[in-house]
Amino acid sequence: MQGRLGPKTRFLLFCLYPSFDRKGQDEDAAIRPERTRTRIAGWIAHYLILVVASFALLATSDRLLPQGMVVTRFMATGQAPLNAYYYPPTTRDEISVLMYDQAFLSETGSAWPLPYADHADWLLRIAADAASRPRAMMLDITFGQERNDPGIGRLAETLCQIQNEFHVPVFLAALSSEDGRLKVRSGLHALDPKTGKPCFTLVDIKVLPDALDGQLWSYQLSRHMAPEGWQNGPAEQASTPTIRSAALAIAEDVGHAKLGKEDEPMALMWGLLNRPDEQRPQFFQDCHNGEKDWWRLVPGFVREWVAGPPPPLCPYHSTLSMAQVASLDSDTLLPYFHDRYVFIGAAIPGINDQIVSPVHGPLPGVYAHAMALDNLLTYKDNYKTVAEWSELFRHPTSLLGAGLLAVFCVFLIRFVYMRLANSNEPPPLSDLRKKLRHIPTFALAWLLKLIVRLAAVMLLIVLLQKCFRIGMLPVVELAAMAVFAEAFELLEKLKKYLEATPHA
Repeated sequence: MQGRLGPKTRFLLFCLYPSFDRKGQDEDAAIRPERTRTRIAGWIAHYLILVVASFALLATSDRLLPQGMVVTRFMATGQAPLNAYYYPPTTRDEISVLMYDQAFLSETGSAWPLPYADHADWLLRIAADAASRPRAMMLDITFGQERNDPGIGRLAETLCQIQNEFHVPVFLAALSSEDGRLKVRSGLHALDPKTGKPCFTLVDIKVLPDALDGQLWSYQLSRHMAPEGWQNGPAEQASTPTIRSAALAIAEDVGHAKLGKEDEPMALMWGLLNRPDEQRPQFFQDCHNGEKDWWRLVPGFVREWVAGPPPPLCPYHSTLSMAQVASLDSDTLLPYFHDRYVFIGAAIPGINDQIVSPVHGPLPGVYAHAMALDNLLTYKDNYKTVAEWSELFRHPTSLLGAGLLAVFCVFLIRFVYMRLANSNEPPPLSDLRKKLRHIPTFALAWLLKLIVRLAAVMLLIVLLQKCFRIGMLPVVELAAMAVFAEAFELLEKLKKYLEATPHA
């Protein structure tokens, strides 16, 4: 059979399965146990060497790139859509996003910022109907600037009416001040003058994009002002105010989630499988639905090289423009409002309220809070936390355990391959000139093996993400270093190939 194949075909088969040209030989029964023990010891040594090499590369790359890990973010961006595909959609349909956008401004003849009375009217449209009343409302628009608008009293009355008369909790975005508190402009009184009940809950909307790639990998749950500046988590002293993020406040106050002490930011997990059969605002008309696609198993740099940049994905949560709220009938709007957590944001040209999702690309900032709430309602007290290798001793079990398993995944793929490929002997070509002509085939086969290994590692990272509380970045970081270390086998393979002589 082998004699019928051409030299290039045989060479490609050798690169993928080096045992192709090897004739099976029976081992002597007396020495087989000893060889087995030697092989096991060799594989253990190989794994330990791979662990040391991966951590060494990790430490070296941190020295070479003090501002961050470029390789990590590059691989994590390719991994994120696959993780997002397996994100459980258990609470997706409990959250809706409403948007003030250019279509709304054009159709209503309005300008931004809207008058306070207009805000009040649109909030009443959402909350007044008892049949479609939301479970809670979060307004991701800050009213911090003092401006001359007599409608501020109307807005204050409306917020009190929604929370106290309609019994829909209102969460109002606010900015932090120098004294460590959240504040809004005067005229928006926190207590109802008639009943003394709270009219809204102020929430923090500050998000921190990654310093290296600008994408949103984490979400700060709470913080407080200390002598050395802002610190993560709640304050230890009762006299020091703790400000909560929008997602945390809603999850605790309305979702009744028991999350324990939130002393670290949350590693934000993005969802991909949105509802395809629903209304969408005009600025999302060209997006594509998240769906099953095995192409995501191919590493991101290969996908972009072959097919170009992927099309933008539609947001994970149901989204409407305020223009649609005005034009659609009540039956159509009912599933978007009834018993849902409704987030209201703005996507107005010139308003710098935008985040970059590693899955969806640029999005209005309100989606960060909607996705963070989804994380807290889905995972509850097992939500993913941010962890760095520099903080190994703070997370010795989860971080080191996940890291060693990530390296073991790379090693296991190598082990399975080598069990299929029992020999590293090159094909019997006669001279160096012929060998050099086969180098492109050799490189192509090596690249194919690397892609297969990366795809397997990506699937295993999805499993690790389900088993551990830490976020995806540190696991991808170490797995990338392990794959990089394994990739150096190309040099050894090429050296053996060029030095080999034909079989007699």
